[in-house]
Amino acid sequence: MKNFGETMLMPQNVDAEKEKGKEKKVNLKEIKVFRVRHGNSEYKEIQENTLELADDELDLTEKGIKELEQTAEHLASTLNPETDVIVIASSERRRAVSSAAIIKNKLVDSGFTIWNDPVAEKGRKTRTVTGRLNDMEIMEQKSGKIIPPLSKDYWDASGDVWQEYIKEESTISPKDVYPMWRDGKIERLSGDTYTSDSIQDINLRSANHLALLMRIAKKFQPRLSADGKRLVIIEAEHGESLNDFASKAKVEKAVSHGGYMELAVPIDSDEINVKTWDINDGEKSAETVHFDAQKRKFI
Repeated sequence: MKNFGETMLMPQNVDAEKEKGKEKKVNLKEIKVFRVRHGNSEYKEIQENTLELADDELDLTEKGIKELEQTAEHLASTLNPETDVIVIASSERRRAVSSAAIIKNKLVDSGFTIWNDPVAEKGRKTRTVTGRLNDMEIMEQKSGKIIPPLSKDYWDASGDVWQEYIKEESTISPKDVYPMWRDGKIERLSGDTYTSDSIQDINLRSANHLALLMRIAKKFQPRLSADGKRLVIIEAEHGESLNDFASKAKVEKAVSHGGYMELAVPIDSDEINVKTWDINDGEKSAETVHFDAQKRKFI
């Protein structure tokens, strides 16, 4: 015969285990995509004479490191190592690469399965799930060849494309050029040798990015579902790309450093559930948007 303490405690423990299991239950008819904004950065990589950072050198401030550690801790507690197969991608810019590394290390330590891209491991740093998560590109006019970001050639090319703004005597920092252009404060020019993205290019890339995520969901998730697994993509990217998506999807866009947009991308419909999460405020909003992957537009 059970004593009073056992009689009282056992149902509570069983209920607690049920709630824990319920919390970790996953929907195998969708993939999850966490679009994480990189941590607060020192922007060493775009300062003169510091374009090349050591492989183990993070381009994050102490605050940025703590932000991503907190984000990684939250993701580890939210996801399920028994069912979730993780793919981690990032922009090739060091602040995003550094942020992705912190998340990856935490998830590995927490027992998650991480899928490693063999092409990326061979040194092709621009390889990501989307192929292009960087916030702007500059290319040669004649060949169409993209100039690698953060190289000397990239900033020389920047001087051509932004010839009225980026000069030796310019007071505009390279890191401020993109948001100033996006806000209409300066005009992007096409130089004699180099050209760069237009607003339309950015919009199209953002739409292509979402369409690709939907194709990935339809192609790969059904195979994983058969094994009781779910695909989870974690992308470390930039505020500009997140704001572009938010403005088109009409969801709240103020995602601070370390915060993210969580997309539930289904395998069989155009309905995408979107949540935003912030380090200080937690979950901030939840919206449902509809996106036509064929026409590359929200409906």
